[in-house]
Amino acid sequence: MKKAILIFLFLFLVTAFGQKINGTSQKALILHDFKHGPIPNPEYGSSNKTYLDSLSFARITIFLRPNDFSVNVSGNCMSSNPMSYQIIANALAPIKDIPFNHLKQNYVLVFGNSPGDVFDDWSVPIQNFANLAKAIKNAGLSGIYFDNEEYSRHWTNYPDACLYKNKTLQEYQDQVWLRGKELMEAMVSQFPQIKFIVLHGPYISEPLAPSPLFPQWQTHNELKGPFFAGLLEGTGSTAVFIDGGELYNYRITQEFRRFV
Repeated sequence: MKKAILIFLFLFLVTAFGQKINGTSQKALILHDFKHGPIPNPEYGSSNKTYLDSLSFARITIFLRPNDFSVNVSGNCMSSNPMSYQIIANALAPIKDIPFNHLKQNYVLVFGNSPGDVFDDWSVPIQNFANLAKAIKNAGLSGIYFDNEEYSRHWTNYPDACLYKNKTLQEYQDQVWLRGKELMEAMVSQFPQIKFIVLHGPYISEPLAPSPLFPQWQTHNELKGPFFAGLLEGTGSTAVFIDGGELYNYRITQEFRRFV
């Protein structure tokens, strides 16, 4: 659904949710530059440090796929394909501990691909996210930028995408909540201070979300909201969970305040 080459998401990183860092409000622009320009992977960040530091952004997202296409962490982390810590760390190596002057908090992009039915074994995607969180911490990055739109299989569509047709919507909502909680707890166990940005909030499953400010996608995203809530519950007291607010109909200050 994203058509723009550049998506400028003005994220009220913690202030929007009633929190502060070091006693001061934090607002910052994050650059998600993707689709038709240079691939913003670790090699690009390493080779273009001066240029990136000259931009009016305080944070960038990193597409974690090396130039040799040997691995696609961003695309496969949330899947049944195992991704070891060493594989992820190697992919991040070009940008590890780069002393950016302006870009102080940077994120790894992860796509919300299909991890399998929530009643099946999720041990692989859960471990993938734990390994990614550990690698992000050791590389000096801030966290994960989670694009929870589904560009392939719509695994959060109940009942069409669900394997167990005898289970109710409530049972699936409870189980996907649990999976979100387990996923976040695995990340926090490796990186207690991780920051986790989710592009679409729980409104995406709420039938009463008002139009046109909120897109009316609820009829095929019934499980996204509970998954978001489970991730939030698993955050604990140390991590920072951020609703990215990817809402394109907001235009004036009053509308943004209503969202916050």
